[in-house]
Amino acid sequence: MRESDCWHLRSIGEIPLEKVQKNLRELSTFMETGVEVIKSIFFAYHPFALIIRVSQDLAYEPTEQSRALLSYLVSLLPFARLDGPTLDEVSTKEYRRLTNSFDELLRKSIRWVDNTALRLRSEGTIVGDEVMLAFQEEGLAFLLGPEPSDVEQQIRALQYRLQPFNTLISDVFAAKLDGLLAAFKLLVQAPKHHLQDWEVVSNTALTERDAHLLSVEMASQSWDESSHLLIEREGSSRPPFVRLRSTYYAFDAHRLLVDGYAIIKAAVIGQGEEFKNAWREIEQTKNRLLPITFFTAMLSNMHWQRDWPLGEGSVDALFERDEKRLLIQVPWADWTTQGINPLVVQSAQGT
Repeated sequence: MRESDCWHLRSIGEIPLEKVQKNLRELSTFMETGVEVIKSIFFAYHPFALIIRVSQDLAYEPTEQSRALLSYLVSLLPFARLDGPTLDEVSTKEYRRLTNSFDELLRKSIRWVDNTALRLRSEGTIVGDEVMLAFQEEGLAFLLGPEPSDVEQQIRALQYRLQPFNTLISDVFAAKLDGLLAAFKLLVQAPKHHLQDWEVVSNTALTERDAHLLSVEMASQSWDESSHLLIEREGSSRPPFVRLRSTYYAFDAHRLLVDGYAIIKAAVIGQGEEFKNAWREIEQTKNRLLPITFFTAMLSNMHWQRDWPLGEGSVDALFERDEKRLLIQVPWADWTTQGINPLVVQSAQGT
């Protein structure tokens, strides 16, 4: 889908801004209509019935559309209804209507990304084809999720990335970092045939409190409290587990590996300002240290020192040899990694 359903923007010439804005308004109308169709089906069945049916299809034939549909339905669980019709058996006709409606919603969302990239170019916000294509790629990755990769490799990457925060994580989670990652791995790799196979506490060593910290309550929010367009969904930090009464489920376990950093960070900094400040400080230090480490390898014949005083402040590093001096300042070091939707600001501006 990534190649076949997106525009080849490099080959598209200048399009009047008015035309692009019209396209975006029309796409927004189509997407809202698609969401309403999905809502009618979502409310007609017990949500677990739909999710189990999609999961069965995904196990039989993994596709980007099926993975995206599963992730989308899981994101709707906080807005589910448990007091209305809750049919457990999904008819073939209604299931086909659901998948067709979602596929169309996904195509319109991808086209929205294409048109938004063109709008940004027309406005001068994006300069150059490479930046425009990078925006398109980022938008597609948010809608479809990253390509599946090796589980062990993803676990090692998370272990490396989260290791500096080990103490903070241990202060919040009884499982500590190693226990969280072990549970994530189990939830991703375990076969799924029955509803209990998606349960978190009974299938891992996580305590109920640890699972609670990573969960959102099912049917706890009104549908109208949030937009359900694919382009306006919450970012990567949204809780990965859903709880129904006292049971916790991980229906979209793949997110535990893809968004693991943002998920664990959100749970830790959600414990209070002290945790938020401590995480930020470690993150900023790490952001500075990585590029400086690169320079130490490249400039191994020079002496260096961190936090070199300059004027009323300091620069991140000084490299010197004889009369030669090189000052290093990492301009983005004070930024923090945010689990955001990269399209949400553009959505507000472009419709």
